[in-house]
Amino acid sequence: MTTGVTLGVEEEFLLLDRATGLPTPRIGEVRAAAGHEPGVRREDIDTELLQAQLEVATPVCSDLDEVAAHLTRFRRAVGGAAHRANCLLAATGGAPRAARRRCLSPRRSATGPCGPRRLGWSTSS
Repeated sequence: MTTGVTLGVEEEFLLLDRATGLPTPRIGEVRAAAGHEPGVRREDIDTELLQAQLEVATPVCSDLDEVAAHLTRFRRAVGGAAHRANCLLAATGGAPRAARRRCLSPRRSATGPCGPRRLGWSTSS
């Protein structure tokens, strides 16, 4: 029974340096390497604001099995392209950051080592 409901899924990944585990700006290399992977074309990989981040998106799908098939294909292909570009692929909500000092206290000043001004964020509303 077809309900007429459709869906699509976008996934975003960070490209991480194999040695440090930190984000690495290799989106161009990964997109180029994607042409050598079955199941994905260079244009299937979208760039994001960060050069260490990429996005893939399924076409409009009519059921979850179709979504799963597209995501499996994309994950394999983009993972292979990342490997060819000598980096790791990570699905994560935020970029890892090497900290010199621990940033656990919310009471630190805005200009302290982990404060928003020190990190380049605006503190004005």
